[in-house]
Amino acid sequence: MPESVKYNPFKTAKDRFLENPANITNHRALVDSAAFQRACDTATIEYGRRLAEESSRNPNLSGANGMKLAGMTEFLLIFIALSEKMTAPPPVRVMDALPDETQARRQ
Repeated sequence: MPESVKYNPFKTAKDRFLENPANITNHRALVDSAAFQRACDTATIEYGRRLAEESSRNPNLSGANGMKLAGMTEFLLIFIALSEKMTAPPPVRVMDALPDETQARRQ
């Protein structure tokens, strides 16, 4: 880590990742590539096949294997969205059923 960069323990790993524009550019290029998408598709299909095979030998593992599939999906979604900065949507102004002149004064 360069000396000019101070470590902040309150930043998440994603926050530190997003500080470097090269990380964002390279990650988006990776995720958008056909090779990455093909690898993700192949890996998820293979992982699902292995879990199905395991469940067919021992039906008691079906629930646990379902959780493994959910975890795999969650991991991929987090990995793919790593370079995206989440922002809160702007607040919505609640307009109630007051007469129009009252609404105008409240704005």
